[in-house]
Amino acid sequence: MTKTTVSPPDLDQLDEHALRALVRQLMGNVEHLTKDVTYLGQDNQFKDAHIRKLTHEIAVFGQLYG
Repeated sequence: MTKTTVSPPDLDQLDEHALRALVRQLMGNVEHLTKDVTYLGQDNQFKDAHIRKLTHEIAVFGQLYG
């Protein structure tokens, strides 16, 4: 993901249609970011569960062979 720097528009200079277009674009951005955050949260839960499983298996092997 690359960050690009864009100067914000001067809201006082935008007409009603331009403001509505800007709001639609920003709402789309928020929806996209919300989906990304949700996915990352689910991915983290999966990874945490996998780590707990592996940690348990290592402990069991340590008890059996240690």
